[in-house]
Amino acid sequence: MSNAINRILSAGAKTAEDTNEYRSFVDSGQRPQLGFSVTRANGDIDGFLYHALDNMQLQTRNGAEYLSFTHRSKAVTIQGENLRVIFRAMMRHTLMEICEPDGRPAAPDMPAITRMEVTTVGEPVPPPARLVKASG
Repeated sequence: MSNAINRILSAGAKTAEDTNEYRSFVDSGQRPQLGFSVTRANGDIDGFLYHALDNMQLQTRNGAEYLSFTHRSKAVTIQGENLRVIFRAMMRHTLMEICEPDGRPAAPDMPAITRMEVTTVGEPVPPPARLVKASG
């Protein structure tokens, strides 16, 4: 049984860093995920859990596509082309990673991200309080 589990785990999608080409996103295929990461060109990475996503929108304004969402105290706005593919992966919970362009040549047939902004809005949400076992 452990061989079957190892085969399933090792068959996961590769990260965007596993190739010589820039990939704007990584989709797990048919395997739903608990969350995804946003990787910026400078190497900073933010994690987003699906159950805490809000305000997901895909809009076209003045000929440009914008994908935006909020997650607790973070707001993300992405500008590009063919972002519908990334939006659909988010809705299916199969999105694993979104990546800002990092200078590598772009892989063909990938959505193009031209600009990405991750900002903190309001007060950061504090981590949950640690549960302490009552003595008694």
